[in-house]
Amino acid sequence: MIESSPARSRAILAILGLVTIVFVGLFVRSVLTRSEARVPDAARVRTPRATTSEPEVRAPQAVPTVPAAPVVSKTVRIVSAANFAANGNCHDHYTDGCDLFSGTLDLSTGAVSGVTRLTSDSLGEAFPQMTADGRTVAFTRYAESGGDDAMVADLGTATSRVFAHNVSHVFPMPDGSNFIVTALPGFKLEKISSANTDQNATSTPLVSGVFEPHVSPDGLKVAYYATTGGESRGSGTAQAKVYVFASGKTVDASDADGTAHCFWNVDGTKLYCNNRKNGGVIVRSVASDGTMGTASVGIAFPSVAALSAVDPAFATGSCVSTSVEYGSFCDDTHVILTAACMVQSNGTLDQGFTHAVLLDLSSGTYLPVGAAMASAFGGPGSNSWTTTCGAL
Repeated sequence: MIESSPARSRAILAILGLVTIVFVGLFVRSVLTRSEARVPDAARVRTPRATTSEPEVRAPQAVPTVPAAPVVSKTVRIVSAANFAANGNCHDHYTDGCDLFSGTLDLSTGAVSGVTRLTSDSLGEAFPQMTADGRTVAFTRYAESGGDDAMVADLGTATSRVFAHNVSHVFPMPDGSNFIVTALPGFKLEKISSANTDQNATSTPLVSGVFEPHVSPDGLKVAYYATTGGESRGSGTAQAKVYVFASGKTVDASDADGTAHCFWNVDGTKLYCNNRKNGGVIVRSVASDGTMGTASVGIAFPSVAALSAVDPAFATGSCVSTSVEYGSFCDDTHVILTAACMVQSNGTLDQGFTHAVLLDLSSGTYLPVGAAMASAFGGPGSNSWTTTCGAL
C-alpha cells in the first residue's frame, strides 16, 4: 500500500479548490445573465458614453401639402323676362317686348346653359316667380283690355295657362297650392287656388293698395309696397310693408319714402327693399310675427365701373349711375339682381336698359348673368329685366 505524502495531499486540495472556484464563478455568471435577459430595455439605466463629436444635425422634414378642397359647382334654374328673341322694350314700365326664358345657372362661374324660350306671343310677360320645387313659374301677361292675366307655366313641358284675369302681380305660395295676386281695381291682395282656371279673382281681399307682393319662403308673410298717390313704382311715395297671414296685421318696413321692390332671403328672416334715396337696397330682419329689426344698407348700388368690368354694355351705354330694381336669392350668398343703367333724360335720370347680374355677397363680386343668358340663346336682343332663381 502506497501512502500519500503531505505535500501531495496539499497539491490535490489546491487543485480541487481552484476547480470549485471556477465552477462557482461560472454558475454566478449564468444566473446574472438570465436575470439581465428578463429586465425590459426601458427599465435598464445606461450610462451615456462621453463623446467629443458635434451633435447630429438633421435636415428639416418637408411638411406635407394639404390639397385645396375642390370647388363644388352648384347649379340652379333661372327664369327671366327678356327681349332676347324680339329685341323690343323690356324694362321698367315697358314690357311689350318681354318673353320668358329659362336656363341653368352655375353659381360658381356664372355660366348659363340650356336656355329655352317659354313664351312667344305679341303680348309682354314679366315678373316670373318660381314655386319652391322649381317645377312651375307664375307670371303676368299684359292684357290690352286693362288688367294683366295671371299665368302659370310648367317648366318641364314649357306649357302655360291663364288662371286669373284682371290682376297686376302674382306670387306663388311656397307649396304651390295657392297664389297671391293683386286684383284690380284697387290693387287688392288676394289668395287664389292654383286650381283656378281662366277666371277673375273673386276671393276676399286681405288688404288693398298692394304692389308687387313677394311671399316669404316660410309662407308666413308677404312683403309689398304701397303708394300715397296711386301706382308709381319706385317713386318717392312708395312705402314698403309686410302683411302677416296669421294675425292679419300690416307692419311698416320703410325707413324713408321711396322704399319698394322688396324680396326675401332664402329662409324669410331678412327683407331687402330698393331705396334710391339711400343709394342701395336696405335690409331688415323680420320675425315671424312681423317684428322689424333696424334697417341698414344691405346691397349698395354698384358703380358703373364695377358693372362695366363684367358687362361691356354698361361701359358703352352712357350710364351716369346704376340702380338695383329687383332681386331673387338663389342660396345664402348668391342673389340675382336687375341692374339698371341710369341715363340722363330731359334733365332727370331714367332707365336706359336693364341686365340681370349675379352678386356673391360673400365676396362682393358680380357676374353678367343676363349677358350670358342672351349669348346662350343667340339674340338678337340683350335686355333682361325681372329674373327669378329656384331649384333645378
